Amino acid sequence: MKKLLALVLALAMVLGLAACGSTPVETQAPTQAPTQAPTQAPTQAPTEAPTTKAPETTAAPTEPETTAAPEPVVVGNIQILNALLEGLEEVKDPENTRYQAYWLNGYGISKLAEDHFWFEMTDETPVKAVSYNDGYTAELGNYDVMKDQAICLDVPEGLQKNFSDGILIGTGFKRDDLPWQMGWVVAGPEVLLLIPADGYEKANFLFEDVNMVEADSYDFICADGFSEEIAKEDLEQVALFFDGDRVDASSIAYAPYTLRDIEYIVPHGLEAENAAEFEVEEGKVAKITVVNTVAGAAEPDFFGPSGGTVQTGYRVSDVLAAAGLENAGGTVTAISFGDGSNALHATKEIAFADFAERYIVPNDSKDRGAYTVGRNQAYNDVTINVGCYVLGENILLFIPDSAADKATGILLSDVLTLLGVEYTAVNVVCSDGFSEVIDAADMDDVKIYHVKGKVDVDSVAYAGYTLADAVSIEILK
Repeated sequence: MKKLLALVLALAMVLGLAACGSTPVETQAPTQAPTQAPTQAPTQAPTEAPTTKAPETTAAPTEPETTAAPEPVVVGNIQILNALLEGLEEVKDPENTRYQAYWLNGYGISKLAEDHFWFEMTDETPVKAVSYNDGYTAELGNYDVMKDQAICLDVPEGLQKNFSDGILIGTGFKRDDLPWQMGWVVAGPEVLLLIPADGYEKANFLFEDVNMVEADSYDFICADGFSEEIAKEDLEQVALFFDGDRVDASSIAYAPYTLRDIEYIVPHGLEAENAAEFEVEEGKVAKITVVNTVAGAAEPDFFGPSGGTVQTGYRVSDVLAAAGLENAGGTVTAISFGDGSNALHATKEIAFADFAERYIVPNDSKDRGAYTVGRNQAYNDVTINVGCYVLGENILLFIPDSAADKATGILLSDVLTLLGVEYTAVNVVCSDGFSEVIDAADMDDVKIYHVKGKVDVDSVAYAGYTLADAVSIEILK
């Protein structure tokens, strides 16, 4: 009890000293968490959100937005024609692949024979053509060759200066072997006669020229079937001449009238029905058919060449299919790499349908570069040493054999200038899929040329190397 009282008294003394301003003793924080959690803020949100204002801040200035450079646009696609030709069929055809031929309409000899010959022809029947001017004779072989040829009466000016009265056309002979001023074609006992512009003054002279069989008289038969028998001694009074487009002959029985539209001249008594029994001495002629008359009553049935050199080419239709351009349509422009003096039409527009029917000759023995040939291509209507065939934004580019290496190669920038395109770059694509984009600014020395039969383009990214076996070039802008 005494100890308890002593503790109380000691506590009282301490409290008294504190009240009198003595330095307090620092107390430690309690180590035990309070037994009761403090009162929490209300958990229910107010029914109306208070209006708040974000504090004003001074933001750093924003940099202007940058626009990414636009992707290049393909404005043209060049396909390498040399690569397209690989694997295509080569064609050498006298009926189609002639360079610089005159393609003309005419009257087929086989059709003339079928309609007008009275004597039967065999494949061994000899055929020749003779000039009325100087008698030059071209031995043309046998009928088996000549039956596939024709006579053209509508001869264009400039074909050859003396070919004005009709010529032979077809594939069986060379134009230079034919007679100028052709007067007639002899096939066995038959003659196909072309009347010259000034006619024949005397029929007996004509008979001597063609070697007509001897007879007491001859029948001059008109196209309408009317005929007049004229005695041998009167032939010197009979002329054959043009009256407009009509071939007439003098009449003896009905002078001063004429025999109009002379079609045949035969020995009196010879008819189609008895020709098989009519004996004709070898080398003699028994019947003359006036081609001018029989042709005037019919339309030409033959279309073929006069002259031209048969070349080896590729069907344009095959090339277009390989390029995926078989339905391109429109107009095709051929542009020459030549200097103009040897390029004929240095730039030539061709209807797509006509172009598709032709053949491309890539090279020939005279190193004329690429050009087209075909039955629908008129003489001299051609571009040689063609570098580009342009079909809208699609271009077929041919690199000639003369561009055989780096030294003789063609500047790619010159090609693009020739095409007249604006560009910022090109993308050269190779056959293995590798490609390289070359900027316009780096094109000064970039050439395209042959390497081991393929077409290569100089690389800019890999100096000293080439983009081997290039197949296409995209023009970018």
